[in-house]
Amino acid sequence: MRHRHPSIAGESGHLDLVPLIDCIFLILLFFVLAGRLDGDQRPEQITVPPGRTASRIHEPEHWSREIIQVGTDVRLGAQHYALDGSDWTGLRTALDRIHDHAGRIVDRQTGRMIPEVIVEVRADVDAPCGTVQGLQQLLSDTVDPGTGLPKPAQKPFIHLAFSARDAG
Repeated sequence: MRHRHPSIAGESGHLDLVPLIDCIFLILLFFVLAGRLDGDQRPEQITVPPGRTASRIHEPEHWSREIIQVGTDVRLGAQHYALDGSDWTGLRTALDRIHDHAGRIVDRQTGRMIPEVIVEVRADVDAPCGTVQGLQQLLSDTVDPGTGLPKPAQKPFIHLAFSARDAG
């Protein structure tokens, strides 16, 4: 008695690939149709909800508050930085000076010494979203401002406040 092993091929010995090709075509068609996004449909701006629920953080008296304004350019104090990112290194250098001259407290969660500084980012409602995101990464010190590549944080700012305002 001869035992027959089940095979993928039929009795004729030919493998029918038509169902496999149909399945791959349908999967490909699904991803083409479901993944279609036009550049016109993607918003360039972030819609910020009204500030009625926002509250101001009351920092201890000896803490300093640095304000970064994002509009047609990025301003920290009297210094202006270009929005295209060419001045990110200069901005990070200014932030490092602030970080170095600030008082320190111990963070209870990590045990790291963190600066007694609250950095407030005031962005115009028409400020590019990419600029605000780049600024967040710069403040957390997670990117090299010259190359834009990730790096371990050395001088991050922990206490951040964000607000949006009309350009006028």
